[in-house]
Amino acid sequence: MRSLVPSLLTLLILTGCAGTGTTTHVQPRGFDLGPSILSGMDPADEQVRWEPGDSILMGVLINDGKRQVVRYVLIQLPPVMIALESTRATIALEGRGKRAYESPLHRIDIELFDENGTAIDHAEGRLATSLAANGFHDAAVAALSWRGPEGEVDIEGMDDAAVDAYVRGVLAMVAILQSIQGNGELESQMKRIIRLPSLLAILTGLRIAVTPFFEDATPVDTNFGPGLRVPVEISASGRTALSCTLDAVPVRRPYHMSAGVVAATATHPTNPNKWARVELLAARRVVPETASPGRVLTPSSGTRSGGAGRGPSAPDL
Repeated sequence: MRSLVPSLLTLLILTGCAGTGTTTHVQPRGFDLGPSILSGMDPADEQVRWEPGDSILMGVLINDGKRQVVRYVLIQLPPVMIALESTRATIALEGRGKRAYESPLHRIDIELFDENGTAIDHAEGRLATSLAANGFHDAAVAALSWRGPEGEVDIEGMDDAAVDAYVRGVLAMVAILQSIQGNGELESQMKRIIRLPSLLAILTGLRIAVTPFFEDATPVDTNFGPGLRVPVEISASGRTALSCTLDAVPVRRPYHMSAGVVAATATHPTNPNKWARVELLAARRVVPETASPGRVLTPSSGTRSGGAGRGPSAPDL
């Protein structure tokens, strides 16, 4: 059960979503222009709800040992939620049979900004909302509760509720990754810090895998309360390309669009001078209005104007 998640080098742009009112939030260092794009952090709700205009902003800081590059990623549900077709995922667990999950797909808008806050790319994604509402944090809790004597997850010994939480957490990660894939500019920046595969691996067919080790999660204090830090490995044809961590909190709105992941790091496996850091910078319940030359964001409480405005192993959703 360790290799359930299909891979994308854009793994590291995972993080948060939106709520009502605002809570105090310390702006992470290195992302000074974030507030000009989207500012504020709405408090968490008790329930996960998907509403038009929900918006999150993530900061991505990439260091290849020679220079640092900052990118901002704004992800929004459109003012009118657009329902697409449904998706279905089936996972086979050794000793536990098959489990099937279904979710509607909704359109999301993704905008990428450079270090000056200038929009440089835009794309539309599809988000499996029912799957993304499940918790990465809950999956880690389930794995830790059923950790065997050798540190492995005892899938056969798990009760049904724990198995369901574990699988849903993995599928949530798949849903988030697939919703934001395909941003060529950001992927090209990330490739500066990964360990490249051998020529033989490329010629014979590159196999990429993203493996979360829920059973090795450790407690961590995040900007959003107590969470769990989950080690994640990105490998290419069996060779580690990036060593990562994801900080996750229990899924509540405003963190549902990221399956509760609020921060991430990635490091080259043999060169610690090559690394990337991701932070959730803002999460709002807003009604975006298209303006020229930028995007005006109007939160439900207060007003803020912004600057210019993007396997099984696991099943494909």
